[in-house]
Amino acid sequence: MMPAPPPPRTKPGPLVGLPAGQSLPPLNTVYVNNTATDKQLLTGVGQVTNATMLNLAATVAAKVILYDGTDTTGDIIGGLGAAAGFGDDFGPGWPGVPFRRGIFMHIISGTVTVSVTYAPQINHW
Repeated sequence: MMPAPPPPRTKPGPLVGLPAGQSLPPLNTVYVNNTATDKQLLTGVGQVTNATMLNLAATVAAKVILYDGTDTTGDIIGGLGAAAGFGDDFGPGWPGVPFRRGIFMHIISGTVTVSVTYAPQINHW
């Protein structure tokens, strides 16, 4: 039997990289269901803390790359890949991977459902 996960950390401290007195920001999640085409997930500034992908294809492996920006020319935030019928998770945790222009999802192969959890901008670059 697996132990219960720890409760979410809401107090500031060095482990979460927050200044004393500052709490964790609210997190948002964007979902894309059952798609095989590239998609702009959002625009703006923030930090990706987690992304998950489920490959809905029965016989084809899925590969997805998340970019900072509005197309595939931006910096890579992270990648996901899974065999047919399986999923993958990209979880950098807090403070996350920063993005400055938005999040663009490039699907190399497969039909996928994707969720990306992010914090709106709290740091200034």
